[in-house]
Amino acid sequence: MNTQRGTGVSHTKSAEIKHTDASGRASGSGRGNIGPDRNRHTNDGTSTLTERHGVQKSQPSMPLVTFASQAARPDRIAEARRLQLEIESESSLGKPRRSRARKAQGSLESYILETPKVAEILCAECGSTCHTLKGCITTTGIRGCVFCNSQSHATDNCNEFLDLGIGQKVKLLVTDRDVMPPINTDLGWWVWLHKFLMAPHTKDQPIPTAFPWTTEFSYDVYNGKKEKTVKEYQYELDHSNRVSTLPTNARLQTMKDVFTHFWDREGKVWPARLDSRPASTEDNASSQTATNPGAPSMEETQRLGEIIIGQAGEIHDWMKKYELLKIENEELKRRLA
Repeated sequence: MNTQRGTGVSHTKSAEIKHTDASGRASGSGRGNIGPDRNRHTNDGTSTLTERHGVQKSQPSMPLVTFASQAARPDRIAEARRLQLEIESESSLGKPRRSRARKAQGSLESYILETPKVAEILCAECGSTCHTLKGCITTTGIRGCVFCNSQSHATDNCNEFLDLGIGQKVKLLVTDRDVMPPINTDLGWWVWLHKFLMAPHTKDQPIPTAFPWTTEFSYDVYNGKKEKTVKEYQYELDHSNRVSTLPTNARLQTMKDVFTHFWDREGKVWPARLDSRPASTEDNASSQTATNPGAPSMEETQRLGEIIIGQAGEIHDWMKKYELLKIENEELKRRLA
């Protein structure tokens, strides 16, 4: 009896399989159609959904996970792939690679790349990172260009300097170098100061009251012959920005000192704009009148001196510009050759 029952079951299953294959081919199943099987016999002896689970057609369906809630769930695999592609693209562009250990979640803006900071050398004279060439006192005289912070050329050979008026040049070379080593130029700072004081168009401009160190005093500071070493003075200046921390040159405090150390030795007259003349200037004027009665007066001498100095300054500036234009012209010829 068991054999017959088993045989009956097997025949039934075979019939079901054949019926299913036939109905599947008829309905297009297996080719992406999800429509109802209209050719399937409803009374084929198989149990229905109602018989198996007691579910009625009118019974409300159970709440399932909606598509909206499914879309809200984070797709960790997709996020991981996106981050991997991003890391690979950054690596191919030569950018710093981000750490692979970072999590896939979180905004990209929350991750900050930190690169090591390298101290930048600022001063072209001493290599300090605390000041530029203009603020350097670790020298006996600035030989480079304070505009470009470079040793490739001198300050008065730079176009920036040539474009300045005489008052601005005096401010750069004299006022701004108060109790500091001088800026080395073809014409010394005292020459520019004398031209400034003799020029008629600068009468309304302020007259400097402090001056750079002399070369001898700069050497003494540089060689440590003062109360502190030059490095200690430089450190105090860098961190306080006050020139009052620097030593003063007692031999160069007034305009009369400038006359004694520079102008008188070079045969320059005392500027009429200044209030009083040094004794040596008055003595020279009286001796010239006594020995040569036909000599021009002091006022005429000063007027002629102003003209000569003004012309000399213009010639000097034009010569500088000529040299720069000549260099540029040679460079253009070399590039065209």
